[in-house]
Amino acid sequence: MKSYHNSSNLYGYSVKISRLSEEDGCGWVAEVPELEGCKSDGETLQEAFDNLKDAVEGWLEIAKEDNKPIPEPQLYVHQKYSGKFTLRVPRSLHRFLSKQAENEGVSLNQLVLSYISFNAGRQFSKEATKHITQLTANIEDIPEEDDRNEMIKVAKGSKESAYENQDGII
Repeated sequence: MKSYHNSSNLYGYSVKISRLSEEDGCGWVAEVPELEGCKSDGETLQEAFDNLKDAVEGWLEIAKEDNKPIPEPQLYVHQKYSGKFTLRVPRSLHRFLSKQAENEGVSLNQLVLSYISFNAGRQFSKEATKHITQLTANIEDIPEEDDRNEMIKVAKGSKESAYENQDGII
């Protein structure tokens, strides 16, 4: 078993720091993802981090006393993606997609890629609209609420009309 004596660097564990909402008292929360439930908070980022050091000490001490396994720190590794993955599907779906690809005159890979891209684009568009709506809601120079709602309806309507005949593809 490793010896854990130096708390100045959190024993090599990673730290996730997030801002707290007003309902949660503002400030910051810091946690160690590798150590389940090990988190602390503070009014400032530094205070949350300093409090987390004590929480890690306590977590490791209790785990050691209870003879519980202590997870190894996770190192950051830059993920490289090849652009390929294997997907197992039911035979009936494979048959359906193969026939659809044949009808479209494209390969099965091209058909599935177009379906995935289309739906990922729809999701991205929904998220972008949501973020734009949130951002524009905070701008003081924007027209009155009724006008803003009308602008949002128009934006959503133009987006939805582009997809109106394509719903239910996947």
